[in-house]
Amino acid sequence: MGVKFDIIVPTYGRPVLCLNCLSSIFQKSDPSNTQVIAIDNGKQGQCCNDAFKPPFLRYIRPPENIGYTKAINAGLALSTAPYVVLMNSESDVMSDDWLEKMAEAFEGNPKLAAIGPATDRPQQVLAGTLPPNSGLHFLEPEMTPHGILDVKLWFWCIMLCREAIVDVGYLDERFS
Repeated sequence: MGVKFDIIVPTYGRPVLCLNCLSSIFQKSDPSNTQVIAIDNGKQGQCCNDAFKPPFLRYIRPPENIGYTKAINAGLALSTAPYVVLMNSESDVMSDDWLEKMAEAFEGNPKLAAIGPATDRPQQVLAGTLPPNSGLHFLEPEMTPHGILDVKLWFWCIMLCREAIVDVGYLDERFS
């Protein structure tokens, strides 16, 4: 089986948090169908060490800091998997079946472009103190008064389907 999931992890500084993030991905993901693309905009040292080896990890270090949006787009340009995760380097994976659960949402739902795990404790997500084994669950979309489906996605971890990337394109680099 080929790669089913590409996980793009842009990082800048904070190598310890990035190493924790990558370690959690490697512990909770299947290397036979997952590739991590780390884009290191770091100002000192690299975020990866010899513990993480290809083909599970593609490590890219631009000659200068290209910023968050360009780093994501560089990862998207290297990505070929049907499902692509954009993951904040300060996040940790807490569920063994996190990729499969998110991918299931796309099955039979051709209009779905993106999905992300949710939490009832966003303050803890932002502070990085969400308790271990808190589980993976999703927010239900809400209908606005104007009949528009409204889904709140925390950009610390979002899965996109390949069709959405092809149809919509990369992130707008004017917003970084």
